[in-house]
Amino acid sequence: MSEVYEKKLLDKLSDALIEGFVKFLDKVRPGWYKKNKARVDEWKLMAYALNRSPPGLIGLALVIVFIVLAIIGPYIAPFDYDTPLTAFDRNAYLAPPGTVITVPNTTAAKFLGVKPGNYTLLLGSDDYGRDLFSRILYGARTSLIVAIMVMLVGPWIGILIGLVAGYYGGKIDEILMRFTDIFLAFPGLILAIAFSAVLPPRIQDFLNANPAVRQFFLSLFSLKVQHAGSMAYLVSVIIALWIVWWPGYARLVRGLVLSARENLYVEAARALGVPTRWILLRHITPNIIGPILVYLTLDFGGVILTEAGLSFLGVGAVPPIADWGRIINDGSQYFPNSWWLVFYPGLMILLTVLGFNLIGDTLRDILDPKTRRSIEFKLKKKKQKGEKK
Repeated sequence: MSEVYEKKLLDKLSDALIEGFVKFLDKVRPGWYKKNKARVDEWKLMAYALNRSPPGLIGLALVIVFIVLAIIGPYIAPFDYDTPLTAFDRNAYLAPPGTVITVPNTTAAKFLGVKPGNYTLLLGSDDYGRDLFSRILYGARTSLIVAIMVMLVGPWIGILIGLVAGYYGGKIDEILMRFTDIFLAFPGLILAIAFSAVLPPRIQDFLNANPAVRQFFLSLFSLKVQHAGSMAYLVSVIIALWIVWWPGYARLVRGLVLSARENLYVEAARALGVPTRWILLRHITPNIIGPILVYLTLDFGGVILTEAGLSFLGVGAVPPIADWGRIINDGSQYFPNSWWLVFYPGLMILLTVLGFNLIGDTLRDILDPKTRRSIEFKLKKKKQKGEKK
């Protein structure tokens, strides 16, 4: 008798996805699979662990829905984010507070059955008569792009500083950590508000002087050319979060490197004359990546929440740009009578951040060798002679 993994439908699906990815890598880099077979087996085991975690699967589903909506949202939105449309009947279902605007004669309006006296938009509209459902879809794009751009730069500044400080120690460590302490001494949100309030005029001058960069951001956020002047506030939020988002990573990585640099494999690499940069990238970083990945996943939701908070406070996205925090800010003055202006964008923020938090908690368990091994033992079953895998 031997032991094999007892696979469910999700396990077979994850195996197929991983094997497809591995085949692609093997074509790009011939022989990659043979050298990394153990790593691929570990990926599959991690996928099995995820498949048996209900919170992790729920979080993954929420995040996938958010990402899909953010990517295709502007293309499937019934109306543009700045198009006012409402019924004549102020008492109609979810009609905007105190506005009476003629419904435009468009294909989308006909498809939804929107006509004077028959207000049937899915989630109602805001105080300007703009379709709230469409603005929430555009707001998903705004949140995703801001989060990606912040996480592509901010954390890696801290990771690099932490790697250098932890590996070299001494005066370099002292200088870098005291510099980090200066930033940690200020509340991150207050510092972000300050930078978000100061940067827009300078960013606007830069965008005006560089039409290609301006067009890039307009396409990225799915904005109209006439709203390029409002885009500087979004870019300022990204830069402000770059500035305040790295110190926590510097502290975390420094502590991990201080422990990892004393291991025998690092000493052996030094003895063999391996360059420092390769020791940091090839030997130390792969062995401390687990806690960093968990922190990154949890922080992705944190960036979305912080960006929405800045927009709610009036230093982030400005009208008519669709942003969840700004929608809540504009609708708060009509709450609770026009409750949908606060409830629906707030629900989107809640579900999105919850999704990333659930994935982060699950990753923490999956990347812990003890937890993963216990799952591995539960997955195994006895295989009788002649039984197929």
